[in-house]
Amino acid sequence: MSTSAISPHPRFTEQDLADFEAILETVTPRQADFLRAYYGACRRNASLAARVSGFASSREQAKASGYQLTKKRAAVVKAIKAIDHLLNRRALYGVAEAIADLEADRELARSKGAAGASLRATERLCQLHGLLDPDLKAAPL
Repeated sequence: MSTSAISPHPRFTEQDLADFEAILETVTPRQADFLRAYYGACRRNASLAARVSGFASSREQAKASGYQLTKKRAAVVKAIKAIDHLLNRRALYGVAEAIADLEADRELARSKGAAGASLRATERLCQLHGLLDPDLKAAPL
């Protein structure tokens, strides 16, 4: 199974994939297959990932195996925490990049005298910071 199956974010870098592979080296090959399925096609459904990766053949076994793997197997639990940290780090960088891009867009629009574009960039920045809801209404304080 390839690591591309775990790429939930279009901005996942080669370094992110290398970090993911390094985490997978801390568990058994079967557990690594489970984690690839869990973070990939199974979208964090432990029961389904247990079935896909060969830990269970029935629905009941899959529930038990998924629970055991994600809650009781120390190496897998540690790997899940590390992968979640990796994904959260990537998500935070995505927000920071979006804010930087919007600020640059706003400044460019201002320098060109495009008040409407500048206002839209400012609105989007306010949404990212939680000051406006998606319908451009002021967020409750």
